[in-house]
Amino acid sequence: GARVDGVPMPAEWISWLAEYVEKHYKPEPKKKRSRPPSFKGAKRDAV
Repeated sequence: GARVDGVPMPAEWISWLAEYVEKHYKPEPKKKRSRPPSFKGAKRDAV
């Protein structure tokens, strides 16, 4: 994840920011990882 540093903030800003985030924040949907073609259907001999 990204590094986030804490900063002093007035109490009024904290409450406003919390409301804003609650109203507008939507996490990105998880994406299914696609494998490179070299991994798809690879045939390997059992040793």
